[in-house]
Amino acid sequence: MEISSPIFARLAPIAEELGYPHDWRLAHTPAEDLLPRPSLDQIPFPIISDAPKTIFKKYTAHDDFENQPLHGTFVLDAQGRILWSDISADPFMEIDFLIKESQRLLALHKS
Repeated sequence: MEISSPIFARLAPIAEELGYPHDWRLAHTPAEDLLPRPSLDQIPFPIISDAPKTIFKKYTAHDDFENQPLHGTFVLDAQGRILWSDISADPFMEIDFLIKESQRLLALHKS
């Protein structure tokens, strides 16, 4: 955003009064502790762009009142049947439980 834009122009007198330089914006500094980004070809599951949130709604991972997607974690069998799900405003973070429960449920539903 240019320093001459209307929003910055309105803030300029305040910045000057506080002793800031004419261009008081802070430059974005990228994080230095990020790992290299993997190729999208290496991700072992499909990634889908779903702007209308059709898939969220199909899996009931959607808040109709807020018109917002929710976090959904699902365990599916080889036929695509949902064996377990957790749908919430917060992401499911109990990974050890999820792995054990997935193994248990998939063993019960082998076909």
